[in-house]
Amino acid sequence: MDGKVSGSGAAPRGEVGSIAVDADGVVRDCDEVFARSLGRTREQVVGSRLADLVAPDVAALRGREALLEQVESLVASLQEAIDSRDEFLSIASHELKTPLTALQLQVDGLLRASARLGGELSPLLRDRLAAIGRQGKRIGQLVADLLDVSRIRGGLLDLKLEPVDLAQVARDAVERFRQQAALAGCELMLETAGPVVGPWDRGRLDQVASNLVSNALKYGKGKPVEVAAWRDGDAALLAVADQGIGIAPEQQDRIFQRFERAASGREFGG
Repeated sequence: MDGKVSGSGAAPRGEVGSIAVDADGVVRDCDEVFARSLGRTREQVVGSRLADLVAPDVAALRGREALLEQVESLVASLQEAIDSRDEFLSIASHELKTPLTALQLQVDGLLRASARLGGELSPLLRDRLAAIGRQGKRIGQLVADLLDVSRIRGGLLDLKLEPVDLAQVARDAVERFRQQAALAGCELMLETAGPVVGPWDRGRLDQVASNLVSNALKYGKGKPVEVAAWRDGDAALLAVADQGIGIAPEQQDRIFQRFERAASGREFGG
């Protein structure tokens, strides 16, 4: 028994293929259009069983199943690695806090002792101790923030909102980096136009300002760095401008992803 089957299959739109099949289901003839619809040549189709030609590729299906199993295994391994990372950050944060707290107590004790002794410590030594104390507190805050990546990932990061002057945050960042700016040969300039107060998280804003100024000094070494904070209608703006290497336009979206950077690590540390 011969039959004729028409269809477009994978053939170009508008083309109709034809095929002749005998009573045993063997293809006796077909045209090139029908062969292309099966992804084969006419010679490969003629003489084959039609059921075999249109049946699912068992080997391909098994290959996809094996690939799916590999993907699922990889996802499970990645989740296990993320859980291990979060556990490590938790332990590291706890272990680092202990010596930092002891160091901070020692510095505070020395400063209090100096005050009780009527200022027998030299002004330079007192200033250095105070600077150590400030940096110790900052390191302690950074240690406390080690878990931020995990908290952000889990949607658990809390913002401590309070009235904060963005202009003062900018001033504090500039003063904190005065010495580093001098070492980098950068003139560090600040421009503000009065208080810029809003309901923000002071610590997070300080992180942003510090990171921006630090990067400006790193990548704009030897050139001026300008810091500005101002209000524009209902918005508050913080800007840090340097005259350094800049960021290529094609890199500007990517660098705001986690752990990304545009500059070579061999040329710039961090």
